[in-house]
Amino acid sequence: MAAMLEAADGQEAIRRFAEGNSAIAARVALLDDVVRSAAHEPDAARVRAHNEQLRRDGYTRIIGYLAGRFGLPAGLDPADAVDIVLTLAGPATYRSLVADYGWPHDRFVDWLCGHPQPAAPPGFLGPSRPHPAEQPPPRPV
Repeated sequence: MAAMLEAADGQEAIRRFAEGNSAIAARVALLDDVVRSAAHEPDAARVRAHNEQLRRDGYTRIIGYLAGRFGLPAGLDPADAVDIVLTLAGPATYRSLVADYGWPHDRFVDWLCGHPQPAAPPGFLGPSRPHPAEQPPPRPV
């Protein structure tokens, strides 16, 4: 991640993050499946929870750095950005696209960087809805 810290602009920082993170995801993607499948075992569950917390802590620092140095897109909450990165840059997504669907590693890195832009426009799965915490309480009947 040192390369990311030396980036001159946000796109370069994201590219460097994607390259380093994807190299890690390539090494752990199949192992992550094994650990997930053993979730009924207390030791395996503890190891996975610990590793996920380490990922969350690391990505929180990365998002904080990017937000402070380059800014985040308007309306993107840093906590939501961390959740999104945990999902999109994680080993399960890497495994699905690269191992299961045959994407080359470099295509995954490009996709993670947003180049080319995602094929589906925002909201293609339906109208966007406010986060549950932002929804008004139900009206009394």
